[in-house]
Amino acid sequence: MTQSIEWPAGSTRAVPLDVRLHAPVPDVVVVRIAGALDGPSAPLLAERVGQQFCRARHIVVDLGGVTFLGACGLRTLRALFGRASAAGVRLHLAADHRTVCRPLRLAGLDQLMVLSPSADLVLARLLCRRGAGSGARPPAAQPRPRTSTQLETVIAEAMSGHADRLVGHAVRAARRVPVPLGAPRGR
Repeated sequence: MTQSIEWPAGSTRAVPLDVRLHAPVPDVVVVRIAGALDGPSAPLLAERVGQQFCRARHIVVDLGGVTFLGACGLRTLRALFGRASAAGVRLHLAADHRTVCRPLRLAGLDQLMVLSPSADLVLARLLCRRGAGSGARPPAAQPRPRTSTQLETVIAEAMSGHADRLVGHAVRAARRVPVPLGAPRGR
């Protein structure tokens, strides 16, 4: 969605921010943002994300397409985090490039909010937690077409009760991380 605003000189320019919403599961909304997140465009983000607080328990803000993150965008993200906490909603940030990660770190927002490399990774973690935390097995997933993405495969496995296997893969991968010299090895 591109929003037009009135500039002081009387000319109308398009705010270079595209905000798209996607609800892959009932209690998760992914908000994908593309463009510059600064003064003129930050209110659009605040409005669109704020509308999702009553809809989902988890909101993933995917900043992967952000080309510029200004001070107003940082203030908006901090304010959204406060509003989400007050509403009982968990706000997740996803970005993996310097244009976004560096300003977030300099502003200290990486200490306040969890920053993940991608929205797909956040979604997979949420689905694995849901699958591993519930005692009952969810209904089996419908067969996927051959064109399914890796994320769809992870979601299908998590929903079909294979979350334990996914967690096992993560644990085995964590065990393969090299331990610094002199550090105690736990077995």
